[in-house]
Amino acid sequence: MVLKFLQFVLAIAALMFWGSHGIAYSTFMREGSRTSDALHVIELDQHGSIAFITRHQSHVLLSLLACSVGCFLVAVVIDLYIRKRLPKLAK
Repeated sequence: MVLKFLQFVLAIAALMFWGSHGIAYSTFMREGSRTSDALHVIELDQHGSIAFITRHQSHVLLSLLACSVGCFLVAVVIDLYIRKRLPKLAK
């Protein structure tokens, strides 16, 4: 029963991290810097404006995505363990 609860909590955490990643991404794109951190910039002929994200913002996005994927994978491993070792709880 504890494993089922842990699996549920991890699934909810994965959804929350994924949602936070989406919100942070849209916020960073809206508030993005107009200059890049890169040493070499290739100018593109395109319409619209370009928004850059800083290294810190990139690390925040990657961290949120990694936490989301990690929580989801642990929840899947718990589910596989329950199905294989504890078939009574799988139902």
